[in-house]
Amino acid sequence: MSKSIFTDKQDVLESYYEFYHYYDVVSPAAGLHQHSFYEIFLFLSDHVDYNIEGKIYHLHSGDILLTNSFDIHRPEISPDSPCERYVIRIRDSFFENTSFCGPDLKKCFTNAASKDYRLIRPSQTTLTHLKELCSKIDETQQDCSKGSHALTVSYLLQFLVYLSRCYEMPLTFLDDITENRTINQVI
Repeated sequence: MSKSIFTDKQDVLESYYEFYHYYDVVSPAAGLHQHSFYEIFLFLSDHVDYNIEGKIYHLHSGDILLTNSFDIHRPEISPDSPCERYVIRIRDSFFENTSFCGPDLKKCFTNAASKDYRLIRPSQTTLTHLKELCSKIDETQQDCSKGSHALTVSYLLQFLVYLSRCYEMPLTFLDDITENRTINQVI
């Protein structure tokens, strides 16, 4: 599986979506930022806090975070620990282009913003399946064979279906979310 080199670019330029597998020995510093696309972070490492809209999410390996377009956010990664994660960036036009999937797949992002929680902690079975789909996305997007792009999009759609389903699960981890009053005042 290939690993992407982290950059601080904050735009989806390649297509309707972008997929990255990052592994940083020295964690990158990122300031508060926002952008016009959705992001999914699947963390494979511990020792990460993530600040989204003034809430700090204390993450465990296997946690998933969603950012809606224009959410103000930044990672707070321990400089002593390597950080591995999958990052999927999706433009709004992806959901319009794949009209056969309906509004359901975008709903987890809009619900995350309206309900003001963005953390998903999937069951071990679902997490294993999501990681397998990420491996398949990574593999097929590197492939130049006929139909590889369609196969990549089909894996991404499967990922979004499973993500949407596990977002509906009840919250059992509210202790891992704290408020940042200073950022809340600025927001």
